[in-house]
Amino acid sequence: FICEAGSESLPTITADEESCLATVEWRTLHACPAAFAIGQNCSVTNPVTGITYDLWKLSNRDYSATVKEHTYTYAFCTPLLTPCNGVSTAGSCQGSTVTNEKKDNGHVNTTLTYSNGVIILNYRNGATCSRGDIRETTIKMICDHSLSDVEVEFDQIEETSHCVYEAFAFSGLPCDKEVLSKCEVAGYDISALALTRGNYYASHNNFTFTIKRVSGPQLSLSLLLQHRCLYETRCGSRNQSGR
Repeated sequence: FICEAGSESLPTITADEESCLATVEWRTLHACPAAFAIGQNCSVTNPVTGITYDLWKLSNRDYSATVKEHTYTYAFCTPLLTPCNGVSTAGSCQGSTVTNEKKDNGHVNTTLTYSNGVIILNYRNGATCSRGDIRETTIKMICDHSLSDVEVEFDQIEETSHCVYEAFAFSGLPCDKEVLSKCEVAGYDISALALTRGNYYASHNNFTFTIKRVSGPQLSLSLLLQHRCLYETRCGSRNQSGR
């Protein structure tokens, strides 16, 4: 993969019949160094692709997830529809499924940070904890192609330090445009194999695809071609058998 920020192109494939080795060269902006930007008013622009992510699509709605004995409720761009323990500016609320007690885990914030494919929101100035610490929440929004722009699923909610919480929000909203590489007569779309929440391996005919999650939520694609010298007409060379 070679960084080329100006445009997106299809990969070029060079095949050697004698060694059965195929070399793929793909010039793409997705191979460029990590992008970073800060956006206001609940939107942020990817400085590499120029795509703007507008979280106002997710406003005026509460999103909840239950982890063990707690239910966490979040809002984007506007405060929670139901105030958290009387706090009308709360954007993150922690409720007990046992006692029904609610705690303000941070006030809603419309300043977004874009960092290498992840949209980050920080909700601070929540309720005071037992040791005097102030509750706060960091939400990391990650692309999930199986969800639409207005769908959000919260996962991996945890207390990273005393009264400081981190939650991963999966949605179709932060997804960039998918790129499909096609041969002249046959195409292989491996985008459906991208696994946002975990790793797996999949094989198909003469190809083995490895989709591996590295560096947190970011996906790195390693494509190993077990070529066997089976070339398709107009796509490379003649069909050879027994090798």
